[in-house]
Amino acid sequence: MAQLLEGAIEENVLTLLVWHDVHAISIAAKIEPLIFSTHHYQKIAEAAIKFIQQYKEPPKDHINDLLERDLSDTEPSKFMHRTIVAMKALAPKLNTAYVMDLLDKFVRVRTRMLGLADAYAALRQGDEDAADDLMFKRPNLRRAETAGIWLHDTNLDFLRQHDEDFFSTGIPALDAAGIRPERGTMMLLIAPKKFGKSWCCVGVGKANVMFGRKVLHITLENSSALTKRRYIQAFFAMTKRDGMQVSLRGFEREKGGKFVGLSDVTTSVSRKGVTLENATHIQHHLRLLQYRSHLLIKEFPTGTLTTSHLNMYLDQIAREENFIPDLLILDYPDLMKLDRAQLRVDTGRQFTDLRGICVERNMAGFFPTQGNRQSDNAHEVRSTHVAEDWSKVGTADVVLTGNRTPQERERNLARILVDAARDEVDQFFVVLSQAFDIGQFCIDSERMDPRVRRELGRISGLQEGDTQAMTREEKQETEYGAT
Repeated sequence: MAQLLEGAIEENVLTLLVWHDVHAISIAAKIEPLIFSTHHYQKIAEAAIKFIQQYKEPPKDHINDLLERDLSDTEPSKFMHRTIVAMKALAPKLNTAYVMDLLDKFVRVRTRMLGLADAYAALRQGDEDAADDLMFKRPNLRRAETAGIWLHDTNLDFLRQHDEDFFSTGIPALDAAGIRPERGTMMLLIAPKKFGKSWCCVGVGKANVMFGRKVLHITLENSSALTKRRYIQAFFAMTKRDGMQVSLRGFEREKGGKFVGLSDVTTSVSRKGVTLENATHIQHHLRLLQYRSHLLIKEFPTGTLTTSHLNMYLDQIAREENFIPDLLILDYPDLMKLDRAQLRVDTGRQFTDLRGICVERNMAGFFPTQGNRQSDNAHEVRSTHVAEDWSKVGTADVVLTGNRTPQERERNLARILVDAARDEVDQFFVVLSQAFDIGQFCIDSERMDPRVRRELGRISGLQEGDTQAMTREEKQETEYGAT
């Protein structure tokens, strides 16, 4: 690290920028003049980058012409002239591979040093919030862009489904329809308060650990201890306390798995509790989980997390824990640090930045968000019920909504609507059976059709006219005589 703070490295980088036929263009695409430590280096870098952007080649001896006004007879100008002469002599002798290997790290270190200097200045002015943001700001490292993907290229690797690219919602009926988290995308769940959004996050986390994914679960509402307890309940079907009776409602299916109906009766079971008396039992099963994959739970105080801080934390766990998440669960983004004076604008920007992080780091994102007041009493929650900024919906790749009437809640049932999907069929419901007492957001699930809807109305005690309008898909099934 010390070598990156010494002058030699930046002199070498600057030399390649001015003189190297191959690497000058890629360096110019990655750096800003301000990362150099002296005014003279910055002037040389600025002139070289402008020349490269215009002529697509390094300036070499033209650098003297570009800096003609600065190369006067004054002592500072003589120093700049001597620097250029020294770089020209150094250029043929440089180990270019070594310098290019250090380039990205050099830019990160120098950018962080500038951020620290700006943070110190902000602290001296009494602006602690600005200082925090500057300290946690992700290094402004520009990536050299590729040309893109040619249509006529016969490489079709994207058609192959790699094992490491499979994710799950924890709801089989959604997975079967292709509605799953994917790398570089954002899945949004809109639901009213007390729907069970945090339990849904736990269900998604559990399902993907079982598939061998590395999961990072960030909680801004519940404590890390409570979140871990809920995961233990979900993985091992345990209750909060010993002796609790749990009611389970099943789906009736034929031998081949075809849905027949919702059971009219519930099964009552008693499970072990997540208590100190059962600590040995819990520890034994937790040790077995480590051979599947890893799940990291991190709590941030409500209203303190920014996307800059999140980026810094992701860098930290990659470096210190060798942990690079496949899936990021954030419960929930509305509780991040926001500018209350511009709440809607800042909320929309926050979600856009979160999706950008998922794309940049090639991980899937699952983010619940609060519905508005109307969603609390809505029989059918839609994207229009999203709280604050509507752009959340436009940013997300998949939008789910959580639906549950008081009658459905009493019977441990819920509905999920796929309201929008960028690359799959949307506008359909699935019905779930649940058991939060043993940590199960979804025990069983079925895609909604007219028969399932009638069964749901029957078991929930709702009349035909009380159920919501059919989705587009159900109307088509009815028109074509589907049963």
